[in-house]
Amino acid sequence: MKPIMRKIAEGWTSELFLQPDGHLLKLHKGQFALRCAAEFQKMRVLREYLSCVPEVFELVEVDGRPGYTMAYIDGRTLGYDETITPALVVDTLCTVAKKLCAVPLSVIDESIRERAIKWIKDRGSPVEGAAGMALELLSQVPEDRGLCHGDFHPGNILISDNDTYVIDWNGAGSASLECDVAKSVVVMAFSPTGLAFKGTLHAACRDIAKECVAKLIREGMIDPDLLARWLFIRATEFSSLPIPYIPEQLLPVISRCVAEKSVDYRIFFWP
Repeated sequence: MKPIMRKIAEGWTSELFLQPDGHLLKLHKGQFALRCAAEFQKMRVLREYLSCVPEVFELVEVDGRPGYTMAYIDGRTLGYDETITPALVVDTLCTVAKKLCAVPLSVIDESIRERAIKWIKDRGSPVEGAAGMALELLSQVPEDRGLCHGDFHPGNILISDNDTYVIDWNGAGSASLECDVAKSVVVMAFSPTGLAFKGTLHAACRDIAKECVAKLIREGMIDPDLLARWLFIRATEFSSLPIPYIPEQLLPVISRCVAEKSVDYRIFFWP
């Protein structure tokens, strides 16, 4: 007889179940099952460098579906809990970003730049001319410089009484901090409610994204010009994702950059 498990969350890529032993079981969906073992290994390696990575225990298979067990974090999702202020969201994102920058480059040997090139060549963009422009910008960005989470936004950060944790590491690789921040901005500022934010925090999503960028620029953590390049690249990727929505307000921003043949990070806050 199988042990009784309680489903506690479900996302686009996976389902989460609380097991009788108190551990969490993550089962991947569809095509994302192919990433299960790689994500498990990334988390196991990164746990040695980052306390914000939940501990993982073993790879498993349930009814033909791959998954892994991990520590259950009794915490609040940074972007979903309306008792969390926008200022705390900004401070938490920037603090965690600095921790990621401290991880040695060689830890995750998977280039997000090369992954982006392949994605855009394979899938293109719904905006004419955007794919070519993104590929040209990818040829200009520097070689990968550090750890990049790959999907760094408040919906993937948990706050507990004692610590902050980052989940969903399947997209982790090597890139500059500007690459991670760009994806954060695109997801925070342009995705519908329920992905990065819910409720009142979603209403303030663009202001939160803008303040995160401003804070990191003030502290000398990111270069505005490199951020602008990565913003256009990440926006082009995001606009072609095979998910049930394409953020309508994002496409005009991409179109404007293509028409002007230039990118400016500020356009992503005031499209």
